[in-house]
Amino acid sequence: MKHLARLAALVALALTPIAAWGDASPQVVLATPGMGDGAIERYTIRFNQAMVPLGDPRAAAPVKVTCPVGGEGRWVDQQTFVHEFAAPLPGGTTCRIELVDNLKSLSGFGVTGTRSFTVDAGGPTVKAMLPSRWGGEIEEDQAFLIAANMPATRASIAANAYCAVEGIGERIPVELLGAEVPAKFIQDLNPDRWEVRNFLRDAGAAETLPEKAEDRAKVLAGVVALKCGRPLPPGRDVSLVWGAGIAGAGGKTAGADQRFDFTVRKPFTARFECSRVNPQAGCSPVQQAWVRFTARVPRDQAEAIRIELPDGKTIAPTLSDDDKRSNTISDIKFANPLPASTDAKLVLPAGMKDESGRAPSNAERFPLDIRFDEAPPLVKFAAPFGIIEAKEGGVLPVTVRNVEEALRGKGLSVAGQQMRIDASDGVIAKWLRNIDKADDYNVDEVKRGAETVRVNQTGAKPILTPNLGAPLNIGLPGKGKEFEVVGIPLAKPGFYVVELASPQLGRALLGRDAPRYVAAGALVTNMAVHFKWGREGSLAWVTSLDSGKPVSGADVRVTDSCTGQMLARGTTDDMGRLAVKDGIPEPQSWGDCENSGSHPLMISARKADDMSFTLTAWSEGIRPYDFDLRYGYEAASDIVHTIFDRALVRQGEVVHMKHVLRRPVAAGFVTPQGFSGQLRLSHRGSDTQFEMPVTIDASGVGESTWNVPQGAPMGDYDLQFVKGDDTIWTSQSVKVDEYKLPTMKASVAGPKEAAVKPKTLPLDLFVGYLSGGGASNLPVELRIGYYDRFPTPDGYTGYSFGGRAIAEGTKPLNGDGEEDSMSLPPIQTLPVTL
Repeated sequence: MKHLARLAALVALALTPIAAWGDASPQVVLATPGMGDGAIERYTIRFNQAMVPLGDPRAAAPVKVTCPVGGEGRWVDQQTFVHEFAAPLPGGTTCRIELVDNLKSLSGFGVTGTRSFTVDAGGPTVKAMLPSRWGGEIEEDQAFLIAANMPATRASIAANAYCAVEGIGERIPVELLGAEVPAKFIQDLNPDRWEVRNFLRDAGAAETLPEKAEDRAKVLAGVVALKCGRPLPPGRDVSLVWGAGIAGAGGKTAGADQRFDFTVRKPFTARFECSRVNPQAGCSPVQQAWVRFTARVPRDQAEAIRIELPDGKTIAPTLSDDDKRSNTISDIKFANPLPASTDAKLVLPAGMKDESGRAPSNAERFPLDIRFDEAPPLVKFAAPFGIIEAKEGGVLPVTVRNVEEALRGKGLSVAGQQMRIDASDGVIAKWLRNIDKADDYNVDEVKRGAETVRVNQTGAKPILTPNLGAPLNIGLPGKGKEFEVVGIPLAKPGFYVVELASPQLGRALLGRDAPRYVAAGALVTNMAVHFKWGREGSLAWVTSLDSGKPVSGADVRVTDSCTGQMLARGTTDDMGRLAVKDGIPEPQSWGDCENSGSHPLMISARKADDMSFTLTAWSEGIRPYDFDLRYGYEAASDIVHTIFDRALVRQGEVVHMKHVLRRPVAAGFVTPQGFSGQLRLSHRGSDTQFEMPVTIDASGVGESTWNVPQGAPMGDYDLQFVKGDDTIWTSQSVKVDEYKLPTMKASVAGPKEAAVKPKTLPLDLFVGYLSGGGASNLPVELRIGYYDRFPTPDGYTGYSFGGRAIAEGTKPLNGDGEEDSMSLPPIQTLPVTL
């Protein structure tokens, strides 16, 4: 390709002096080949003056082409002529392009300057390669198929092609394989694979090889098989270089190196993976363990891998359903739970190899020693926050395992009665945010000499300081060793913050002797608060958790959860409802206190000694679009609807329009304040716009007239109303076009009932005049097309129809692994006389 580009550059350079003198006579200023897929497909000649009339399809070609490959040319503009070859020029092809005699420009002057040009397709260059450079990693002894644009001599390939490997300072010569290898290579790979089909297509052959051996030999005449002269080192980058000196039988050389880059696959290794609580710990017995391979291995060998225990017992791996159906797999799993507090060995089967026959490069590490620790410590609440029904006892569950015999902690209780006096909704919302942040991943980078150390600080600091809350001790019946769920009693209704501390958990998760704090918030209540946030009005309602009945007389507050500002307040009616007409911002389905101007709202309810709340941010899974329900992103804007006296006009005609302005509201529509502005008509497909003044009066109605100017572009014109800096967009348009009024009508009617496999189908044809009467003896053409259709009968909406009857036996599939689709009859055109 570089050689071809060099030839094109020489042609362009040869022409440069012609135009450099500023000669006004017509002459060729550009003559260059056009490339496609590595071969010359066209030749472009450009003159410095107009040579043919604009848009004349009958203009004669300015050149005479002498070439073994046919083709035809066309004028792409008044100065540029392109000759398209019928096929890409094969390597070794030479064509001559000459200007015709007595060639003159459009102004009548004769063409001067260079009149003859040579197109040389050069020597053998690579058109396609298998594997392709985009095909992923290659093997250490990878064989390559190379399709050139012309046959190259084997001697020149052996002398000039080579492999260049990263880290090796010498060229590795290639080894040419037998002439029978390409066909066998393709057959072994499966000719229906997309990589093979792409290779054959790019090589200029059909996507499938002929069945006869002699025909296959012709198709693969320009294909050579080779490989690097010695095995390639794993994991290295390698380049296969098609050298500039590679020549065809006629002696023409490639002219420039072609370089194809690949990466050799990594060494075949087996790696054991398990979960650990920290980098220094052993494997966790409560999590799965894996053996992963860098290359796929036969399934029966992978199934033979075992974990051997000190008592002589072994643990076999488990396979997924997909792996059970596959001959080779890339990893295996050892299901949990695994033995705790024990040493074990991972044993590979003797003679284990990957699908290419490679033994593991790290085989000396096996049997591999494995250490399983005791089950890792665990202190876990079900969630950072939850609602607990007061009538069910008010117990907060916590799950523990392998911790101290008794957990230390603090509890901060804000009771319903106390909340009215001491705490606002904003304080509770702030505590919720503190609890949520307490378990965020937090790592400090500490400078220790020249080294930077990452120190895990997640949960290392308490959120309940010594002056907050009361000490809390939790006795564990299992002495902290067993996996158990214990309850923390929260007797009174209210909002609680509970925080537990475990040094054992800290040693496991933080990697040092420090307690790990785990916090949760709990709302103990018998009330549920619901809120529907609307633009023109919102609704809060309160129900009891134990009965689901409305709670009347509850004090409801609507608060900005970020700032603590109270926005609305009221008391629920007999149905437990409180309507909020105004005072709160427009609703949003998203927002937070840190990165958003839209703050979630907190809606609380208090009655007697009970209190409850909800936040508008608690919408996960219950938003309208989670149920495919309609909703609005933003407040509806004003709407202008236009009534046209006609929507299709010619140039020079007049369109009369009446505009109606309305604003959507919850109860329907209202008439907003009128305005004076501009009516803009924007042409689709160009930047053409027409504007005219328009006025909408106090009743929301306005009229305007558009005189379509002569020369206005044909097409659709969209309407927009501009008032100051605002624009009201509409979906309405008016069309400017040429048209004729119809004088006739036609109809085709078939059988009313569905026809199942009919041999013939009766059709009723009718053509008549709009003024009345049928068009008798009129010759017409009836065009019939056939299309797939799989209708669903009434009452069977849950079923799929179509396909073919199932029959026992084998059936060939195409390259995509599917059945060939059934061909339909071609479109028919039938002459008919009425």
